Amino acid sequence: MPQLYRDLVEVYTTTTGTGTLVLGGTVPGRQSLNLAGYANGDLMPYRIVTEDGANWEIGVGTLSKPATTWSLVRSVVLSSSNLNNKVNFPAGTKRVACVIPAQLMCAIGVPTSGFVQPSVAGTGVAAGSDASAGTGGVAYGQGAKAGSLCVALGNGALANTGSESRAIAIGDGAQATKQRAVALGAGAVASEWRAVALPEATASGYYSVACPAGNASGGYSFAMPGAHAEKCAVAAQGGSNFAALEWCGHVVSQGGDYNLQDVTDNRFQLPGSGGTALIEVMVIARNSTTGAYAARITGVVRYSSSAIALVGAPTVTVIHDTTGGAASATLAVDSGLNDLVDVRVNAGTPADWHWTGSLRATVAQAL
Repeated sequence: MPQLYRDLVEVYTTTTGTGTLVLGGTVPGRQSLNLAGYANGDLMPYRIVTEDGANWEIGVGTLSKPATTWSLVRSVVLSSSNLNNKVNFPAGTKRVACVIPAQLMCAIGVPTSGFVQPSVAGTGVAAGSDASAGTGGVAYGQGAKAGSLCVALGNGALANTGSESRAIAIGDGAQATKQRAVALGAGAVASEWRAVALPEATASGYYSVACPAGNASGGYSFAMPGAHAEKCAVAAQGGSNFAALEWCGHVVSQGGDYNLQDVTDNRFQLPGSGGTALIEVMVIARNSTTGAYAARITGVVRYSSSAIALVGAPTVTVIHDTTGGAASATLAVDSGLNDLVDVRVNAGTPADWHWTGSLRATVAQAL
């Protein structure tokens, strides 16, 4: 039962109701079904419309010609004037034409090899060797897979075939595997909710954006071309760049040093393979009994692919302190991770400190 498109095919019908249409004469200036080369059992994407245009239906049907008269079984309705359901056509003349539905028009122009005629399952449309589409989905390209209400355009493109929907993958090998994720370009991978990845980039954090060849691995991160940004960070490469991290932490302590990164599982990763960075930090703390603390910290770090170190001691400027020295904060680096900067705080007592802060790095890349 192949599905066939034929140009300028349009015939009349006077059939009423929601059932099979008995097809009649050919509209002047159009091809008949016989001249177009249709055979009994062929699928035909159709448009049915009344002469006044008030009632219309677009779908995919099966042509039948047991003897000399053609008929059209309305198998799948894609859109209609009856809320996308079958139309109960009134008496009078209607026109039935072979058309390309809008669900396929959006896929025109995407390169694909091994092209085969589109198939329709439920209300999804798939075109290409081994392509498949869920309800309301569109898959176009060899091996393209689209889930419910998803779009996959390109050879090997994958737009969420699981329980989540509304993902878009455009480009050979593009993958958008979470709800509302978007992968644009060859090799793009968007694997978290509302993530956006451009060609050859990976966006694996929610609400993250990765530019070409970038890696945005944390929530609310933005990675410029070729850069790596973790949670809430903006990372850039080349020339003078900046990166920023926003985090919130809750430190529970009976005294001693605590790394805010360890508490919130956030990390600030400097971009590129090396450089010198000016780090500026603002921290604010409070608890229910002792008071409040606010400080500005600045420091310079130098890093390479194998090491990171502070250049001199960081400067801590206390802006507000009603804790009697119970709270403090400083800047530190972790030599075990050559591009990681963190903020360490002393929570003091009692054990109900709440810390929040922001960090900004101005980076001069190493040549």
